[in-house]
Amino acid sequence: REWFQGVSRHWRPYVSSVYTRVARPRKDVLAVAVPVRDARQAVAGILVLQTPVENLFGWVETIGFGQDGLIAFIDPQGRTAFHSGPLIQEPAPKQPGNPGVAIVRDPAGEERLVRAYATVPGSGWSVLVQQPASTSSGLAARDQLLRQLLTSYGLILLLGTVAVVMVSKL
Repeated sequence: REWFQGVSRHWRPYVSSVYTRVARPRKDVLAVAVPVRDARQAVAGILVLQTPVENLFGWVETIGFGQDGLIAFIDPQGRTAFHSGPLIQEPAPKQPGNPGVAIVRDPAGEERLVRAYATVPGSGWSVLVQQPASTSSGLAARDQLLRQLLTSYGLILLLGTVAVVMVSKL
C-alpha cells in the first residue's frame, strides 16, 4: 500500500492519497500512518487510521465562500479528493511551495473566476479555492482603490492644466 511505502520511507507520519478501501463498505478513504516507536526509539509498528473522505472534509461546508464559491483538496497524485461544489476544470498540478492565483473564464459561460492554489508543505496535498470574480471581496477592494487612484490622478491633471493655462495668460 502507498501509506506503508510513505511512512516507511523516512519513518515519519504520512497522509496517503485517496483510494477505495478493500473492506466493506467500500468507500473512498485516505490513510494517516504514524510509526510507533519503542523505548529505544526503534520502530515497533505502524498505527494506521483510514478515514472516509467525506468525514474528513465535512467541516468545509461550514466555511462561507460565497454563493458560487468552492474549495477543493487535491491529493499528491493530482486527483481531486474532495470539493464543495462543481469544479469548472481540474486544477493543474503546481510545484510544492509555488502558490498561484489566477483569473480564469468559466468555459460554460462568460463569468470570470478567481482561483487560488497552494500546496501544503511536506504533504504533497494542495488546496484550491475558487469564487466568481464578481463576488470576490479582494477584487472589489482592488477595483475601489483603482477608482480612487484614477480620480486622484484625474484631479491632479485637471489642476495642473488649470495652473498651466493661468500661468500662460500672465
